[in-house]
Amino acid sequence: MTITETTSPEDRARWVAEHAIDDRTSAAVIDAIRQAHAEGIGHPTIDHIRAAAVTRRAKLRLVAACLGYLRCECCHAWIDLRCEPDEGGCLHVGESDQADVYAALQVWQAVGGPVDASHTMPYYVAHPERVSERLKRLTGAGGDHAPESCR
Repeated sequence: MTITETTSPEDRARWVAEHAIDDRTSAAVIDAIRQAHAEGIGHPTIDHIRAAAVTRRAKLRLVAACLGYLRCECCHAWIDLRCEPDEGGCLHVGESDQADVYAALQVWQAVGGPVDASHTMPYYVAHPERVSERLKRLTGAGGDHAPESCR
């Protein structure tokens, strides 16, 4: 199947799911959704996601990204991409800079999941005046430019 502009949203989502994530991840995503629905919740929480990932031996970051959650690059909290960042706290920029996490995030977007753009950009792209902790570790850059709320 080739994706074109005339491809239906359902076919596009199916193609992305088949090519973006592995079997363990897809099974964990389904388990998390089923558990949330069994508890009467419309969308899985990070606890549902964590339990499903452990059970299926899938990467937590991938299962979470498929269901609209990313880890904050700054404070390492789990971010619900359906929500705006909290006022006054950490800026919450999600870690989606690895290919597998970005591909899993595309599953969330393919099924119409809402994403706040500030959550999807790497920290150093969203805030060029600051250097992310990860970038400092990788490059050996000096100085502490992390926001006060993330120290």
